[in-house]
Amino acid sequence: MNRARRRPVYYWLLSCSLLLTLVGCGRTGTDTSPAEPDARAIALNNRGMGLMGRYDYAAALQVFEQLVQQYPRQDTFRFNRAVALMNRQLDGDEANALADFDALVTGRPDDLRASYCAGLLEFRRGELERAALHLNAVLAADPHDPYAAYFLAQSLLDVPDVKAGRYAAVPGIIVLDIRIQ
Repeated sequence: MNRARRRPVYYWLLSCSLLLTLVGCGRTGTDTSPAEPDARAIALNNRGMGLMGRYDYAAALQVFEQLVQQYPRQDTFRFNRAVALMNRQLDGDEANALADFDALVTGRPDDLRASYCAGLLEFRRGELERAALHLNAVLAADPHDPYAAYFLAQSLLDVPDVKAGRYAAVPGIIVLDIRIQ
């Protein structure tokens, strides 16, 4: 084959590779995961929930990890993973679960489940003001939640700024400090 006949093939290959390069440049790091879970993912999520119902949090965590990898934008799977992590109770699990709940609340401040769980974990680690903020957000949206009210009252009992009036009164909650001094 002479050079004149090879030249169009060369230019065609060069054009195709340049086009593929340009098309690929706009999608560097783009998330190609499916947005909506399919029936298999929903069944897998149900399996993970069943495992948590059997108190097998380690196995449930593996299921939810798989789902979060496949569907990183699905808040339900991320929340379920954080709950399994929180309940597994190995070293560092609560801190990692709290980071997950905080990320969920940051992305969706109206996520009451994540706010409640973050409040509980902050309460457990003694960060009472942060717990009060999360639990107060839950009560603002659902004033009849008895668990959020209870843990908010418990948090406020030990926050020194309550007596200084830093926190607004929470409707329906009376904080009594009955400890013997």
